[in-house]
Amino acid sequence: MSDTFTCANCGGTFGKGRPDEEAAAEARAIFSPAELAAESVVCDLCFQLFMPALPRLRAEIDQEAAASGLSTDERLRREARA
Repeated sequence: MSDTFTCANCGGTFGKGRPDEEAAAEARAIFSPAELAAESVVCDLCFQLFMPALPRLRAEIDQEAAASGLSTDERLRREARA
């Protein structure tokens, strides 16, 4: 297990501030299983910048899914595979 990670958003390399299991538990509490399938590891700053936009992003994904005749979960699963 590495003591560092690279942020998928900003590309910075950071030391882990807590165990992977703790971070994974927080993610499971916030995100749906389909959202977790598309997850990326991000630094604390990027996470804090992302969280206020989450309701808007979820609404946009819901609209895109409806327009394509998919459930939101299926839309997210397909995006994660792409």
